Amino acid sequence: MVQTEQHEPPSLTLSGDTPFELGPTSRDGDGRRASMHPRFAGRPTLHVAATGSLRFAPFAVPAEPRCVLDVHAEPAVDDRPPCTVWFHDVDGTCVQVDAPDAAERPWLDEWTRLAPDFTPLAGRTGHVEIRGHGGDGEFELLEFVLAPAATFSLAKARAFFDYRAANELAVFASTYDHEHYNQDRAARPSLWQRLRERLRRARQPAEAPAKPNLQQYYSSRLMQGLGIEHLSFHERLRRRLETADRPVRILSLASGAARIEADITAGVDRDRFELELTDLNPGLLVKAAARLPAGTNVRTRVLDLNRTELPLHSYDVVLCVSAIHHVVELEHLTAQIAGALRDDGEFWSIGEYVGGNGSTLPPRDYQVANEVFRALPAAFRVNRNPGAGEAVDQDLPNNDCSLTCFEGIRSVEIEQVYASRFEPLQVNRMDCFLWRLFNMTYLDNYDLRRDQDRELVDRAIEAEIAHFRAGGHPASL
Repeated sequence: MVQTEQHEPPSLTLSGDTPFELGPTSRDGDGRRASMHPRFAGRPTLHVAATGSLRFAPFAVPAEPRCVLDVHAEPAVDDRPPCTVWFHDVDGTCVQVDAPDAAERPWLDEWTRLAPDFTPLAGRTGHVEIRGHGGDGEFELLEFVLAPAATFSLAKARAFFDYRAANELAVFASTYDHEHYNQDRAARPSLWQRLRERLRRARQPAEAPAKPNLQQYYSSRLMQGLGIEHLSFHERLRRRLETADRPVRILSLASGAARIEADITAGVDRDRFELELTDLNPGLLVKAAARLPAGTNVRTRVLDLNRTELPLHSYDVVLCVSAIHHVVELEHLTAQIAGALRDDGEFWSIGEYVGGNGSTLPPRDYQVANEVFRALPAAFRVNRNPGAGEAVDQDLPNNDCSLTCFEGIRSVEIEQVYASRFEPLQVNRMDCFLWRLFNMTYLDNYDLRRDQDRELVDRAIEAEIAHFRAGGHPASL
């Protein structure tokens, strides 16, 4: 059972430390009992013989319960569900729980998502039992969550926390080595430095132009096409520095390599602000501090956003660049940010992902995105992800990344949670699907110095604008 804070209703969630008991027939042909081991993408699943069962520790069914069970039978069974759900009351009675198919389907086609209805059992305490279908083979559990409807998404996100955290650290340690995150836009040279550089170039043979940044290009063109005003955080900081009677304190959450932070603070008086960079990965903090100009008043701190306790009324600006969608404890973090700001302080949420959980596209957005993707020449559909072997994707993948890490773990709830703590000053929403076409999977397939590449990107931008105006769901905040 995942531990929850005392003021929160309890939840029963399949996770790495969930206690359970196995029935006497929970053995397969090799005599093994249940086993928790990776099946796909490294996500642990629980295997139990089809003739067996497992029973969780006693649990009090909450009021207004919600339950989801993702299960798979191997071999597949067509004439009955992969498993059944039972409730053993502490008074000795046992009832079968109605478990119809859920309206929402898991992204893996061969899996079944059931929605056991514990509503008639609210307030009762007992053991939840999951029994196999009774035939050959085994059944396999990927997800089981029973919690109050109001806190269901939080309980679900907490499952396999340490496993997801380890994957998260591994992925981002390598992600920031990509040249996309190392095109240093922060350095703003003085007039003398610019003149000296022009003179140097005039004396040397012409150099090939640097490869343009695809994401900067499409974002800029998209904003122009939608008539969205660019919000300059650099200028916003400069104005705040002009009126402040003391150094402005800035806290950056999940700084990563601090590419945006360096851009925002570039060229301003370094004696007028104090910058605190935080991240869960200490190696990235070293890179972040090195990116900033010498003399910058900066300190670094390892910080887990899910568990952080920030000092009250301590910062003029708290900023976070595209990281909140990796946070499980949204309510806790936003409360901490709101409390850490001074009376006139501001929270800058920059480039935040607020699309489908797990970085999935909703059905209509995916349909349009896949049409654009399938029309691309094969060279632009090469999958550059590690382990993909540079295969050419026929369709745009729409996998739930939150199964193995915190990518988009509760992203659809971010705006609602923000609204409970902050008063918006300016909000820009855009990018329904371009973020999927031009992400790290396909980024290296493009070189905007080539006319064909630029034309393909421009056509995709036109399709995005048309879809946005037709009611598409923007994923970038």
